[in-house]
Amino acid sequence: MTVTTIKKLAAYHQYYAVNKAVVSTLRASGYLMNKNGTVHGLKVMESPESYGLTSVDAQPAGDRKGGVVWHTQGSGKSLSMVFFTGKIVLTMDNPTILVITDRNDLDDQLFDTFAASKQLLRQDPVQAESRDHLKELLNVASGGVVFTTIQKFQPEEGNVYGFAKYTRDALPNATYLGFTGTPIEKTDVNTPAVFGNYVDVYGIAQAVEDGATVKIYSDSGGKGDPAVLQEQAVQLMHEKREIVSQMFHGFPYDLYYAADTSTKLSLILAAQEHILGLENGKKRYIDEVTALSRAFAIAIPHEQAMAIKDEVSFYQAIKARLVKFDSTGTGKTDDEIETAIRQVIDQALVTEQVIDVFDAAGIKKPDISILSEEFLLEVQNMEHKNIALEVLKKLLNDEIKARVKKNLVQSRSLMEMLEGSIKKYHNKVITAAEVIRELIELSKEIKRMDKEPQEMDLSECEYAFYTAIADNESARELMQKEKLRELAVVLFEKVKQNASIDWTIKESVRAKLKVIVKRTLRHYGYPPDMQALATETVLKQAELIADVITRMG
Repeated sequence: MTVTTIKKLAAYHQYYAVNKAVVSTLRASGYLMNKNGTVHGLKVMESPESYGLTSVDAQPAGDRKGGVVWHTQGSGKSLSMVFFTGKIVLTMDNPTILVITDRNDLDDQLFDTFAASKQLLRQDPVQAESRDHLKELLNVASGGVVFTTIQKFQPEEGNVYGFAKYTRDALPNATYLGFTGTPIEKTDVNTPAVFGNYVDVYGIAQAVEDGATVKIYSDSGGKGDPAVLQEQAVQLMHEKREIVSQMFHGFPYDLYYAADTSTKLSLILAAQEHILGLENGKKRYIDEVTALSRAFAIAIPHEQAMAIKDEVSFYQAIKARLVKFDSTGTGKTDDEIETAIRQVIDQALVTEQVIDVFDAAGIKKPDISILSEEFLLEVQNMEHKNIALEVLKKLLNDEIKARVKKNLVQSRSLMEMLEGSIKKYHNKVITAAEVIRELIELSKEIKRMDKEPQEMDLSECEYAFYTAIADNESARELMQKEKLRELAVVLFEKVKQNASIDWTIKESVRAKLKVIVKRTLRHYGYPPDMQALATETVLKQAELIADVITRMG
């Protein structure tokens, strides 16, 4: 067995930032002060003041706000955090270090970096597996390097006040130091309140001058020297490639490249499940792969771009599947970029046939409707629960949107149910398997609602009016179903008889209809305190199907 030692040295910007962060931490914790009550600072290559920002130098000792280190993306923040930890462990005689991130994949990546540097840290870092485990790890007098996600500080009843408050409440004596790749927004009051002002700044301009990163470029118009633009694109391509590959930390995607087409599809399905399991994984992945695709398209035919074309093919295939589930937009890149990419990557894995939403989920496309029992059973039994959830969410969303044009109250109620279930899942109140069960119940509720007009001997329009007036509990209790049904039929008939062409934009006709609806509700004994709201709902429903009413009138 051969043991290889890899020695990593700090770049100049890391050296200055880490030393300044150590000094600021000592000040903020009140651990070490000079006779005059201050701590001597170190020279910073780029002062926060040069950016029009406030530095930590003006902050008082013992305020527990160590400050914010803003070093641009790609400047080695993970190693800077390792260097800081190694130095502060010695300087403060082995304090407890708690590394908090907001995503599981970032937690894993940072942990691996720290675990590989235990000689510097003089101890093994530990990841908290649960709230109770975190409490156990922190229940020490001092010492330890502990990793956790910030969600573990959230109370069981949900995030009401924001993570910052719960973290402060849990660790009232902690000193906070933040590392970020982007500047704090001027409207953000929470970050300075927790961490304080800036410790050190390493901006994009300085990073470009040092060769640590590249300038932001434009891929429209082809301005400037094409060779220079291509070189910049290559560097940015590598940066984005690294970000995307980090999202697959722990996933064996290297097996993909030598696999046959069938195995590739199986791996992509598993990879999709992996991405959906990350915190905000789908959006982050789509955004980063889109950026990678743009840089890759400009970098072609550079040899470094061609060398990673298979890797881009893999990332593109997964992105194509994910955007199929995205009902809020296409998620596609520009046509010319797609064309450039398709010239060099695996055609078999980006065709419409392969990335069909049902093929992507590994299930058969239903013959008639998403509501068949066989289909729901197939979805419920899927191995990849996150993909099953995406399939159900998209299909139910599309199904409900189709009803928006016909039934105001029903579609609004169903959408609230759908969004409520998804919100509980995102807030970690229920698991993927539990939210799938809830969505299946919602599917069955849609199926039940679709049968109700026929069971009540109502047309679709009459049933829409029925849901409009039955949308409050007191009316349902007072009038009962049959009387509400009769009222709905009468209301629809009266509106139909009194609606003229373009009635929705004629205020006089609308006023007349409003009076008619009010009188009819009062005549049938509709609850007085609910009449005004019911009148507005009925008129909104009428406007929704105005074309149908006009044709019938």
